[in-house]
Amino acid sequence: MSNNVELKKAISQRILAFASQPLRQAALKLFEGLGYTSDRTVETRSVQEFREQFDLEGKLDHPAALVGQWQSAELLFQLTDEELASSAALFKDDAVRTSLLQSYVFIAIELHEGDYARGKLAGIARQINRIFPMPVMVLYKIGGLLSLAVINRRLNKRDENKDALGKVTLIQNIVIGKPHPGHLDILASFSLAELSADKRSIQNFDQLHAAWEEVFNVELLNKRFYRELANWYFWALPQVDFPADIEKDDEKRRATGLIRLLTRLIFCWFLKEKSLVPEKLFAEADLKNILKDLSPDASTYNEAILQNLFFATLNQRMGKDAKGQPFRAFAKDEGFPKNRATYGVDTLYRYEEHFRDPDTALDYFADVPFLNGGLFECLDRIEEGTGKKLYLDGFSRNAKKRPTIPNRLFFGSEHEEDLSGAYGDTKRKKEKVRGLLRILHAYKFTIVENTPVDQEIALDPELLGKVFENLLASYNEETKTTARKQTGSFYTPRPIVDYMVDESLKAHLTGAIAKAGMSEKDAQAGLDILFTYTERAHPFSEQEVATLLDAIHTCKILDPACGSGAFPMGMLHKLVYIIHKLDPDNARWKQLQIDAAAKIPDLSARDAAIAAIERDFADNEDDYGRKLYLIENCLYGVDIQPIAIQISKLRFFISLVCDQRTNRNKKDNHGIRPLPNLETKFVAADTLIGLPEMDQLALLPGRVYQIESDIEALYHSHFAIQRRDQKLALQKKIKGLRDELGKLLAESLGSSKKAQHIADWDPFNPQAVAGFFDPLWMFGRSLGKGFDIVIGNPPYLRVQGIQQADPAAADYYKRNYVSATGSFDLYVVFMERGLQLIRDGGVLNYINPDKWVNASFGKGIRGLVASQRFVHRLISFGAHQIFSACTYSSLLWMRKVPVPIIQYARIAPDEAKAVLLEDELVKLDSTAFAHVPYASLSDEPWILAAPGSAVAMGALLGMTRQLNEVLRIFVGLQTSKDSVYFLKHAEDFGDTWAAYSPELGERIEVEKGFVRPLLLGDQVHRYEPISTSNLVVFPYDDNTRGASSLLPESAIQQRFPKGWAYLKRCEELLRSREHGRFDVAEWYQFGRKQGINEGGIAKLLAPDISLGGNFSIDREGTHYTTTTLYGYIKHDHVWESYEFLLAVLNSKILWFYLKNTGSVLANGYFRYKPTYLQKFPLPVVSQAHEATLAKLVNCLLAHKVSGGNEAGISGFLDDLIDACVMECYFREHMAERDLLFLDELAPHLADYRPDAPESQQRDFIVQLHGKLNSPSSIVRNRLLRISADSPNLLAVIKEGGNI
Repeated sequence: MSNNVELKKAISQRILAFASQPLRQAALKLFEGLGYTSDRTVETRSVQEFREQFDLEGKLDHPAALVGQWQSAELLFQLTDEELASSAALFKDDAVRTSLLQSYVFIAIELHEGDYARGKLAGIARQINRIFPMPVMVLYKIGGLLSLAVINRRLNKRDENKDALGKVTLIQNIVIGKPHPGHLDILASFSLAELSADKRSIQNFDQLHAAWEEVFNVELLNKRFYRELANWYFWALPQVDFPADIEKDDEKRRATGLIRLLTRLIFCWFLKEKSLVPEKLFAEADLKNILKDLSPDASTYNEAILQNLFFATLNQRMGKDAKGQPFRAFAKDEGFPKNRATYGVDTLYRYEEHFRDPDTALDYFADVPFLNGGLFECLDRIEEGTGKKLYLDGFSRNAKKRPTIPNRLFFGSEHEEDLSGAYGDTKRKKEKVRGLLRILHAYKFTIVENTPVDQEIALDPELLGKVFENLLASYNEETKTTARKQTGSFYTPRPIVDYMVDESLKAHLTGAIAKAGMSEKDAQAGLDILFTYTERAHPFSEQEVATLLDAIHTCKILDPACGSGAFPMGMLHKLVYIIHKLDPDNARWKQLQIDAAAKIPDLSARDAAIAAIERDFADNEDDYGRKLYLIENCLYGVDIQPIAIQISKLRFFISLVCDQRTNRNKKDNHGIRPLPNLETKFVAADTLIGLPEMDQLALLPGRVYQIESDIEALYHSHFAIQRRDQKLALQKKIKGLRDELGKLLAESLGSSKKAQHIADWDPFNPQAVAGFFDPLWMFGRSLGKGFDIVIGNPPYLRVQGIQQADPAAADYYKRNYVSATGSFDLYVVFMERGLQLIRDGGVLNYINPDKWVNASFGKGIRGLVASQRFVHRLISFGAHQIFSACTYSSLLWMRKVPVPIIQYARIAPDEAKAVLLEDELVKLDSTAFAHVPYASLSDEPWILAAPGSAVAMGALLGMTRQLNEVLRIFVGLQTSKDSVYFLKHAEDFGDTWAAYSPELGERIEVEKGFVRPLLLGDQVHRYEPISTSNLVVFPYDDNTRGASSLLPESAIQQRFPKGWAYLKRCEELLRSREHGRFDVAEWYQFGRKQGINEGGIAKLLAPDISLGGNFSIDREGTHYTTTTLYGYIKHDHVWESYEFLLAVLNSKILWFYLKNTGSVLANGYFRYKPTYLQKFPLPVVSQAHEATLAKLVNCLLAHKVSGGNEAGISGFLDDLIDACVMECYFREHMAERDLLFLDELAPHLADYRPDAPESQQRDFIVQLHGKLNSPSSIVRNRLLRISADSPNLLAVIKEGGNI
C-alpha cells in the first residue's frame, strides 16, 4: 500500500486528463507520471494502420481480439533495460529472450462503449500479445473508464506451438472522473518511484518484472485486507453484544453474531459493485443527512440502515399487494396491543424514529431489488408451543432485544489498539484499526471471482472464504472452544482446489465417455484439451459432446466439510467453463433442463418450470443458466458450522448475481431473478454421524417410497420458489411429509430414535445443526447409491481434543469406524466416511496430511485401505506447507474400484527458487509416480518411495536385520511440572549446587545427591561431546542399575534437607498437577515413570526433532534427558560398539530412509520417533570392519573433544565415516566399482589409541587426515568417485540424505 499522497494526487489528475485530451497524449502523460517513458515509438493514425504495421499475419482476426470494437490503437512506446538504467540507445530487441526480459511494449486502445467483462479485456490483451514477440501492457479506454492489462509471458518456453501466454492481470474500470482510492493506491504502487523505494534496484526487466509481480499479486492484497479486517474483528468483539434468547454462550454469541454481520455487509458491498445497492447507504456524509444520530456510542447505523436493508429490503418483494398496499413498509410502534398484528413479521421496516424524515426514509431503499435466498432472513423466531418470540438478530421494536453495535465500529478514525491478548502475541500491542466502512472504502472490490487465466487486482468473493476460514471461524464447533490464535491455516489455496477439481472431474468424465465407446486413453487425451484454458478446439464428436453434457448434468458432487465453499465453487467454475466449450450457445444444456422438467407429472407445474428455464437462459448472461442448474442438480455441501454453510451459500449467490442482467424496472425487480433457496443443497450437519442401517428394508410400506419421491420433488420446487409466503407454505408441506415419514418408519422398523431423527431435522432453520448426515434423507432418493465425486479438505483434529469436548462423538467414531485406532486424527475417519458416501466407481479426492501412512494411529485406516485397495494415487508435498500452520499435506485419490498398485509421487518445490507448487503439479506425468504393490502393504507402517528413490529403498529394505533388534529406544523424563524439577545455570558449591528455579524465579541451593545432570533437546549435536549446566531434581534411588525407586519422604528429609525444603515450597503446585491426580502422599513423584530407570547406562542420544543425524554418545550414562530427546540402549546380546552404531545412525543412509518413511516437519526437519526408526534396516558386518569403523568414529569424537580447528578435518572424517557405513550396507556393490574403504583404512588406524593423551590423539588425527586426504590418496579418490560411479544407488542416497 502506497502512502505517497502527493503521488496519488498527481496520478488522479493525469487520469482526469483522459476526459479532455486525445488518447495518446493522455496515456503518455499517465505513464510518464508513473515513471515509464521512452522515445522508442511508432505512431499509427488508425486501427487499420496499426494492423498493417504490426499484424501482418492477421492474428487479430481472432474473435477474441474484438477488433470491430476498436476505435483507435496506439503503440505508445517500447521500454527497454536502457531506459530503466537511464542510458540511451536505438530502438532494439525483437524477441523475448529466455533468460532475461529485454523490453516491454505499452499500447493504448480505445473501445466503443459497452459492457466488457474481465474475460473480454483479457482476451484482447492475449491476442495483442500474440502479434508482438515481447510482452505488451495494454491500456484500455472505454467511455469514462480506464483499464490496464498485463500478461505473464512464459519466457522459458520457446516452442511456438505451445501457448507462451499465461494469466492476464487487470486493473479494471478506473473511473476517469473520480478514481477509486483503491485504484490510486495500486497505480501508485506500480510507479517506478514506489517500486524503487527501500533501496530496491530497478536496472533491468528481470528486476522490474519481479517488482511488478508483487504489485499484481492479488494474494498480497487479500492478506493486507484480511489483516485489517482481523484487527477490526478483534477490536469490535468485546464492544458488541447480541440478544441471548437463543444462544446463551456469551463468547460464541458475540463471535457468530459479528461474523453474520460481516458476511451480510460484505455481500451488500459486492451488490454495490453491481449497482444494486446505493452508495449513499455506506457514505458517512450522506448518512448524517439521513439519520438523526450517528454518534460513536449509538447503534443507529446497524439498526436503521443495515437491519432494514437486510431484513426488510433484500428479503421483501418490491411493489404492492392485491389491495394496493406496498410490501415494503414500516411496522408501526403503537404499543403492545396494536403491535401484535405485526408480531413476528420480520420483513417490515423498524426504527422509524432514527430517521430525520421518516416520510422519505424508505426512498433510500426503494431501488434495492428483492434477492431472497435465505441469507437475509431474520433469525429471530417464534418458539413452538409457547408462541414466545426468541431473538438472535434482534430486529425488534423492543430496545432491550436489539444488538449493541456502536457506530464507531463503522466510522471510527484510524488509531492504535492493543490486540496482543486477542492474538496471543505480545508484538501486537500497537495494531492500527479503523471503522469497517473506512476499511471497505479503501479497497477495490470485484463481483467476479478470479480464474486461472485472468484476475483483477481487487478483492473478489473468494476473500469471504478466506476471512471465514482464516480467522472468523473463531468458534470451533468440534472442540467447543474459541480459537482466536487460529491463523487460517486450512483454507485450501485456489491452485490446489483447481488441480483437485480438474483431476476429479477428468476421472469421472473419462469413465462416462469410455462407456460410450471411446478408449480410455483417447478420452483422457481429449479431456486434457477440453480442460485447458486455451483456444484449442476440443476433439469430441457431437455424440460424445452429448454424452459429456449428460454426464455433467447427472453428476452428484459433495464436499463433506465444505467450510466456506472453496471446493464446490471451484467445481462450479470448472463445469461452467467446460459447458461453455462443449456447448457455446447453451442449446444442448438448456434442452437437458427442459427434458428434465418435462418429466414433472403435474401439467401446470411442468409448464411453469419450462417457462422459467426459458426465461433463465434468455434474460441473463450465458453463464447464468449454466451456473443455476449446476447448483440445483450437481453440487452439495455439508459442514458442522451453520455460519460456514451461510458463507458457502453467499458465494454462490454472488456468482449468480454477477451474471444477471438488470433492467431497472421495479415491477420486474430490476430484472433480477430472486436467488434460489439452497437449504437443501448446503446443510449444517455432522458428516461423520450416520443413521443406523435398516435391516428390514423389504418390509417398508410403499407409502415410504412415495413420500421420499414427493419430498425430493418439493426440494426442487423449493429451490426455485421466490415468494416468501409460498416458500413458507412449501416448507410446512415438507415438514408434514417428514413427520408422516418418521411415523411410518417408527411403526415399520421399531426404530423410533432413527425415525425421530428423520422427522425432526429441519433444513430450513439456519441455526440448526443436524446430529447426523444421510444423503438419501437430506438430499433425496437420487443420492441413494451415493455421490459420483466426494472432494474436500477434511478437518485435522486429534481425538484427544474431541474426547474432551464431546466424549459421545469420540466413542461413536471408535465404535463405528475401523479407522479410529490409537490417537487417531479426524481426517482418517473422513477418509473412511468418504468411501461410504461415494457410489461404486465413484471418486474420492482429499487434501489431508499423509501421516496416516506411517504413524501408529494410522493402523486402522492402513488396514482398511490395504484390504479394499481403493487408494489409486497419493501425492505427498513433503516439507512444503500448503497451509501456514505446521501441517504437511498430500493429495489423496480414492475410487471404489480396486487396483493392484498405488501410484505414489512426492513433490517438494525449492521455495528459494520461487517454484510454484501448482506448476510442479501440472508437470506430473506417469514417469513421476512410483508403483507400490498392494501386496506389500498391510496395517503396519507403509514405506512409500518416490520413483527416484525406489531402487535405493528396495536395496535397503532387502536387509532383514532391524534397529529394534539391536537398540531399545526410550524417551526422557516427564515430570508434569518441568519448571519445578528442571534447574538451570548450575554452579558447583562443593557439596551442593546453586541453580536457577524457573518456577520460583530465583536461585536455590540443593544437595548434589538430590540432582542429576540434565540434557535438553538442543544440547545434543552430531558427534559432539555432551555437557550441560542444567540439573533435574531427582527424588529417586537410582543406585540399582535399570531400576530406580521413589525415595521415601523421611529419607529425603534426612539426606537432602535443602532439596526437601525446595520441594515443600512447591508442594501445592505439585499436588495440583493433572487436575489433582498427585494430591497424594507421594506428591513429589514425577508425572510419569518414563526415563527414570536409565541412569548409569551407556547410551546414544538424539533430539526428537532434527535436520539430519544429530546423534551423540553418553558413555558413562550419567545424564538424564527431557522428553525432547530419545535414548538408545543396546540389547544385551548386541556385540557391536556404540561407536559403530553411532556411525550408522548419523549416516546419510538413515536420513535418506527417514525422508522416505518418516513424518516431515517445517523446513525439512523430521521426527526421530521410535515408530519411524524401529524397522530401519541394519547391516551385518565382520568384527574387523566393525572395529575399523569404531576407531574412525573415535577419531572424530576425539577431534571434537579437543576442539581442533584444523581446516576440513571434521568434515572429511564425517564423509569418510559415511562412506564406510555405505560399505557396510552395500559392500558387494561397492567392490564391483572399486569403492571399498574399510580394508584400506585398517592399517592407517592400527596404532590409534582412544585412551592416549589428548595431545597425542590430536597429532595422530592431523597426520591421518594429511595421508588420507592427499591428492594421491586412494581413499580420497574413492570418496570423490562415489556418486559418479554409483548414480542409481549411492548417489541417490547421498543426494536424498543431504540436509
